[in-house]
Parts: sequence; structure tokens; C-alpha cells
Amino acid sequence: MRSSHRACGKTILLGEHWVVYGTTALAVPIESIETVVDVLPGQTGFHLDVSAVHRATAERVYSTALEGLQIADMAADWAVHVQSSIPVGEGMGSSAAFGCALIQALAKATHQRLSFESLWERVLELETVVHGAPSGLDHTVITHGAPIAFYGPQKYDVLHWPTDCSLLLASSGQPGSTRQAVENVAQWRKDNLDHFEQLQRTMSDVIEVGVDSFQRGELQALGQAMNESHTALQTLGVSLPILDRLVQCALDAGAWGAKLTGAGLGGAVLALVPKPCITQ
Repeated sequence: MRSSHRACGKTILLGEHWVVYGTTALAVPIESIETVVDVLPGQTGFHLDVSAVHRATAERVYSTALEGLQIADMAADWAVHVQSSIPVGEGMGSSAAFGCALIQALAKATHQRLSFESLWERVLELETVVHGAPSGLDHTVITHGAPIAFYGPQKYDVLHWPTDCSLLLASSGQPGSTRQAVENVAQWRKDNLDHFEQLQRTMSDVIEVGVDSFQRGELQALGQAMNESHTALQTLGVSLPILDRLVQCALDAGAWGAKLTGAGLGGAVLALVPKPCITQ
């Protein structure tokens, strides 16, 4: 049967990289960008508009999805079309949105009803194809479509948006690699273990204050936590001069807080601004 499913993008307010080592992260969905997967019977092929370098990975994700749902022998009976407005490599959850939409569209097309736990496991498997060792944060927040405080795999709280929370995203124009950034941080940790552990303890406290501020709607305090988070990410070596300049521009323009979002080494900057609630 024909089926379609959409998944939105996401951004991380606090906790990039630290979440891999057991620290809380705060992430929110971005409903204004999305990936839509259509499964069309009576046609053939896997159709998506991405560069050749990303297409090979997307095809591996598709094959893994078919195997995980045990429907590889049925794939010749339909075509899969993917459309997305989520930038690739910018920390906005493009791969997780693709995985979430793909699994659910394929499950619907083959009359499979997935529990949330089963969906979570299937999409994590797809994220592993792309990133190597993902935390699970991206597809958790995208599947829920709500802000979450994420403590680890399947350990999280679903939160509510605070009143007057306004977020702006600015692209650096330089896609990053989550896999490379995670590997770089792991190496930095190995080479600077004492410094890393001290910094992690500090950031754990900063993030807890930030999550509490988010829930209370204390946006200036949340902004300060974001600023401290960016400084720590600079120390880990995952920021770039273009990201630092975008952060400073946002602060100079009156943002309460600004930081890189996602793994870094490119991607986008997120700013918390004192305006009516908009997400771009």
C-alpha cells in the first residue's frame, strides 16, 4: 500500500558531546524543517536529491532499514521517494529525521505496527550506519516532536516549550561530520583526561541549571548556560572561526545566548533571542 511519513528537524540547546559521556543534554524539535518519505507501490527505485557523497550513505541506511524490518525481499514492489528541507551536516538532525520517516513509512506500507521501543531501536540502528556511535538523542527528540532532557539511551524527560522562547539558527555554510567530531573529542579526552573530567563536571552543573531555566522560562539564565557551553565546545576543539564569529554577531545584536549546535566542525549556530516565539 502507498504510505507517507514526515519527521521534523532538531537542535541541541545544551549538552553536545558531553551527552556521549553521561551528561544531560537539552534538545528541541524544529517543526519548520522536515523530511518526508513516500513509499509508492507499482514503481521501483530509491529516489532522493542529495550529493553523491551522501547518497551512498543513504542507500546503506535504506538497505539496513529493509533488513531490520525483514522486508528486503519486498523492495522490488515499490519505489521510495525522499524529500527534505533539513540541511545535511548542520547539526539539525537530517539523518535521524530520514531514519524516523523511513522506518515508519516502510512499516506502514508493509502493515507492521511498531511500538515506540521498537521504532527507537530500528532508527538507532540506522543512525549507527551514519554516525558510528550516536547517543540516541537526535531521533528521540525527533520521534517525540517535543523538547527533551536526555540522560542516556531511553532515559529522558519530555518537556514543554517555555513562554516567549525564540530560537534563531544561522548556517555557517560549512557542513560538519558528526562521526569525525565525536572521534576528535574522544581523542582529546584521551590526551587530556584530567582536564576533560574537570570540564565535564563543570558543564554538568551548567547544563542542569540550563535545563531548569528552560522549564521555568528563565531565558536569560538559559542564555548564559548556552554561552558557557559554547566556550567549553571551543576548548574541545569542535568549533571553528566562522562559528565563533556567528556567535559573537548574535550576542552583539542582543541575543541572550548563542552557541554552535550539533557536533561542530561546521554546521550552524543557535541563538536565543528576546522576541515572540519563532523557530527558523
